[in-house]
Amino acid sequence: MLKGLSISCLFILLSSSTIFSQDQTKTDLNNRGIAKIIEDDVVLAKSFKQGAVYTIAYLNQLEPELKGYASFSFEEKGNTAEKIYNLVRGRFNEETPQPVSFTTPKGTIKFEYGLSETDSVWVRLAQYDVNNRLEAYSVYLSPEHLKQLLEQ
Repeated sequence: MLKGLSISCLFILLSSSTIFSQDQTKTDLNNRGIAKIIEDDVVLAKSFKQGAVYTIAYLNQLEPELKGYASFSFEEKGNTAEKIYNLVRGRFNEETPQPVSFTTPKGTIKFEYGLSETDSVWVRLAQYDVNNRLEAYSVYLSPEHLKQLLEQ
């Protein structure tokens, strides 16, 4: 009687382990990393997709000593990431590019342009609250970095 009960418990345990590992694999397929921008062993920016939600996170340069990350997310439908990339990339060739802005319920996300010492155009990610106060911003990113973050 005890032997039959032990075998039944072992069978149930193994079955539930197999089911759990199968579910875990399905979840991992929906959660995938896309890109990381790393400099001197520090992740400056990264992007990933979880289901239909695309997230970009970056090291907040507003208070660099805290080493905190800021992020924003958007639903990836109808190639949203590609549309954002094309819009932001298109302004790199302008003489004085104006920021590309997206309004959210929490404030505004801006891709702000600047010049490096070599006069090449770079972009930084910046977040403003609903009162237009700067909350976070990234280091300046090159067009190649931007492509990495928004590439699928």
